[in-house]
Amino acid sequence: MTETNLRSLAKAISWRITGTIDTFVVSFLITGELLIAGSIASIEIMTKIVLFWLHERAWNKIKWGRYSRSAVPVGEFDWRKETVQMLGRWQPWHAGHRALFERAIAKTGQVCIMIRDCEGWHDSNPFKREEVENFIHADLKEKYEGKYIVVFVPNITNITYGRNVGYKIENEVFDEDTHSISATEIRRQMNLK
Repeated sequence: MTETNLRSLAKAISWRITGTIDTFVVSFLITGELLIAGSIASIEIMTKIVLFWLHERAWNKIKWGRYSRSAVPVGEFDWRKETVQMLGRWQPWHAGHRALFERAIAKTGQVCIMIRDCEGWHDSNPFKREEVENFIHADLKEKYEGKYIVVFVPNITNITYGRNVGYKIENEVFDEDTHSISATEIRRQMNLK
């Protein structure tokens, strides 16, 4: 995971505002002079924004200590093994999704859950993708850790393929109770769209 230049700059500015307030207060406490404290604070805010930005960009290139929140321990999820893909909004993840997952994992023993990045789309997707991922892990991690991964994808609305080259697209049919579970109704009960 990397950060954009703009994110690093925004972090530098927000941190420097905090740091400059601290520098001003400390300078004033030491000197007792508002003008001197203000001078010190105004100079260091500019120099330290640049230094922080350079520092962030350098650390962004270092892989040590970084991981994706959706990563699973090495050796557990087999990237070459046949895997079922589940693509959805999961707004929010619910018992019907869990039932679909359990059917999916029974097919190959592992699942790739793809979260469409669609927060706010059509005014009915209130959860951020990270929140959706947390809902999924809260439900599945204890029993299925290492047997699934979560991947963020764009707001995919169409899936197209040319020839059948080793995969199939299946529509799972459930009993009426499971089929009637509605994320729209769950959001309404949560006072969300």
